[in-house]
Amino acid sequence: MRSHALKFATMMLALSTSASHALAEDDEQEGFAFHGMVAGGVGFLPEYQGGTDYEMVPLILGQFDAFGMSLEHQGLGANLNILPGGAFEFGIAGLYEPGRKDVSNAQVSKLPEIDGAFNLGGFARYNFDALLAPQDELSIELDVLADVTGTYDGFVATLDASYSTQFAERWFVGFDAGMEFADANYMETYFGVGAASPSGLAAYEPDAGLKSVNVNATVGFALSESLSLVGRAGYTRLLGEAADSPIVKDTGSPDQFFVGTGVMFRF
Repeated sequence: MRSHALKFATMMLALSTSASHALAEDDEQEGFAFHGMVAGGVGFLPEYQGGTDYEMVPLILGQFDAFGMSLEHQGLGANLNILPGGAFEFGIAGLYEPGRKDVSNAQVSKLPEIDGAFNLGGFARYNFDALLAPQDELSIELDVLADVTGTYDGFVATLDASYSTQFAERWFVGFDAGMEFADANYMETYFGVGAASPSGLAAYEPDAGLKSVNVNATVGFALSESLSLVGRAGYTRLLGEAADSPIVKDTGSPDQFFVGTGVMFRF
């Protein structure tokens, strides 16, 4: 699935760019052929989908623009934006999704371990500029990723909408919401329970469907032309076949939260 780190990176860059430009002279006159950002921070999210125990994870993010393309490195994933900077953008997307191992929940820990999966696919994004203010942006994005390592041997698709704007010289804010669809193989791997499971959970075989919806908010402050502080909070609600899984319904929660903060340097 598309992680919070992925969306966090996109929002960090979009939000801080407008505020940083307000403190700068004119970037286009500098003539740099290579530019971008790097960022680091920490976040807290559930150990696994549907879990109630949270863990701290590092957030290492970056975006590098050169040769008319943009490489967006985001935690365990990366996008190669082939057509950046315009109303319509698209490219190649890749994401490593950690497995489910050594979890704190006693029953879930008795389920078969899940290896990490590498997902590969693409994304398409459409941007609307200056809707309510000169420096705001609304983006609609579709991502489709498939497992190429045989961990779950399926695919996931996400549809997101995000809005960002600068509301003061140094402050910027963004909001986004999305939904995620998963096929039957994905759902069975992460939410299924075998008939002979020693976990004590009831047998369950989920089907494909809408897996979750989410809403998130990002706020940041530009310390200078190149340095910004950014924080993000998000809520995800598991739905349908995912929410009905005993992993979620009996021993976990469909309500999943995320908080994270980071420092970003633009160059």
